[in-house]
Amino acid sequence: MSDNLPWASRFDLSTKAIGLVASFSLAASLLYDWGFYLALDLSFLEVPSVLSDHVRSELLWFPKIAVSLGALLFIEMFIQRMEKGMTEDEIISSTSDPERTKRFRERPEKFIAVTAMLGVIGYVIAGDVFLGILPIGLCIGWMTFSVWAQSSARLLVRRPVAIRLAIHFLPPIAIWLFFTGYNDAVRLYQPSAGSSQLSIKNTSKPESVVLLRLLDKGLLVKEQNGAVGFRPWSEIEKIETPGKYAPRKGLICNWIGVGCLPVSPAPLPTNVDEKSNSTAEEALRDKAAQHPSP
Repeated sequence: MSDNLPWASRFDLSTKAIGLVASFSLAASLLYDWGFYLALDLSFLEVPSVLSDHVRSELLWFPKIAVSLGALLFIEMFIQRMEKGMTEDEIISSTSDPERTKRFRERPEKFIAVTAMLGVIGYVIAGDVFLGILPIGLCIGWMTFSVWAQSSARLLVRRPVAIRLAIHFLPPIAIWLFFTGYNDAVRLYQPSAGSSQLSIKNTSKPESVVLLRLLDKGLLVKEQNGAVGFRPWSEIEKIETPGKYAPRKGLICNWIGVGCLPVSPAPLPTNVDEKSNSTAEEALRDKAAQHPSP
């Protein structure tokens, strides 16, 4: 049926689809940035960002969301293959004791729901110790509540399927995006976060900072004293980030030390050594000229 649509209608549908995807991406980036700045105790009014900065945030959250969705798809496909594509009712009815099978298959869902609730309670009691599992707990908690709240027979008839699916999935996606940005900001404030050398105009010594965000108007950095600072591009001369390649060691390398990929050490600053050597030689010549041997 779609093959009979005129080109004008196809173009109109494509334009609407692209606009919908762009709107969703911008909303997702705003949620990510909101969580990121909230972790730094900042607001959008305090950060000199423009629309392109939020669009650029897609490069930060999209790979993580894609990996998460890919993992969920893999698990779903694996479970469907192990269950031979049967529905829940078909699996239960195919056993000798359907009631027992039903209770057995409901146990994992109840266990996951209780674990999610305990994770949220743990965050309320212990704070950031449970920050890593808080978004998982909130997402599972909402989806469990959504299934219960929308299971009424009247709601199933009156509420369209698209609305029910939006209510079920959009809040967990928003929660995941928000805490992805929040956790990224927390990670940059850990002692293990790598620092960069920032050369500023009219200064002789580079500053050691942690790069937080690259904005259209400058850099958002973590100062040595832990404060958040902003450096406009007009004042920045050079950024040096310590990049290195650390090869992954396989089991053979870890166990018996065979098959390890050697990594060449970083080259020494030969220009500095040559300069220091030449300076030392000149000092010796000057000393010999001042005190000639008899």
